[in-house]
Amino acid sequence: MTSAAHFVETKDHYIYWHNTDGSITPDEATALANEIKSLAESGHYTRLIVDNSEMNGVWSNDVDKIWIDLMTYVAQYIPRTATICENIINKLQVNYLSSQTVDPDRMKAFTIKEKEEFEHYIYNKDND
Repeated sequence: MTSAAHFVETKDHYIYWHNTDGSITPDEATALANEIKSLAESGHYTRLIVDNSEMNGVWSNDVDKIWIDLMTYVAQYIPRTATICENIINKLQVNYLSSQTVDPDRMKAFTIKEKEEFEHYIYNKDND
């Protein structure tokens, strides 16, 4: 379920998921989550990068539930997930949700201004 507002790409051992629009239906979110789950299950990928840095709007509560399920599922297969957020509020929300579902060391959010911290977290293979 790749669209202009939500697309998934892969390169080497990375899954890159880019979001630019918070307006997504639960059916669309489920299809996108299934695509990412399938990639995670393959065992080929060691990192998931979620880029929400250009996202407009917010997810509905129904879509939030799908993303929480996806976070829990992906953490079984991928050692590290990083979300790039537009602002500190979004970062805090993502970190809170991930801390409620998985080990917070496996999923972290960063603002677009925290490039160095993001790169250290996502590219450092220690503690995988």
